[in-house]
Amino acid sequence: MRSLPTRAALALLVLWSPPVQAAAHQFVLVQDPGWMEPFLSAEGSQFRPFVEALAAAIRVPVGTIAIGTFDQDGQVPGRTSPRILHKMRK
Repeated sequence: MRSLPTRAALALLVLWSPPVQAAAHQFVLVQDPGWMEPFLSAEGSQFRPFVEALAAAIRVPVGTIAIGTFDQDGQVPGRTSPRILHKMRK
């Protein structure tokens, strides 16, 4: 067991230390198999604005926000999975 002065010194160190802020990373993944393409690209689709609103609602003081799509890799020829569509650092 530590002595009282040691515990007091540790408590003071914790209380007067500057807060540590680690960068947070958020990644919004949207499933995008080939058959869902109309939901993402059709004019008047409500799905794309929903995804944009979801990404806008994320609050990250410091870090990265990324939006990407995923499917079974190789399901859509020439498209890798996951695929990052938008990436922003705060």
